Amino acid sequence: MDIAQLNGILLRRKRIEQVKALAEDQAYRLKREIGTLELLFLFVGSLIGAGIFVLPGVAAAKYAGPAVSLSYLLGGLQQLITSGEMCILVPEL
Repeated sequence: MDIAQLNGILLRRKRIEQVKALAEDQAYRLKREIGTLELLFLFVGSLIGAGIFVLPGVAAAKYAGPAVSLSYLLGGLQQLITSGEMCILVPEL
């Protein structure tokens, strides 16, 4: 395989009409659905991800002092609010 053939493979393009036709084809559409299990995994993943990146023990020791329980309560409330917003945004099909 020479450079010209390689360039032809790597740099090939589709015309915009072809792309639009493929986008309208039902075989290439994604299903817009999210179930209870997926929503649960999303919720648990966001909780774990937030816990890993925030380092709540160090932050509570440095900044919250004796109000550790209040800081955890506010963090949980924020998580419930954002999860509620996510549930609202999920389309029902």
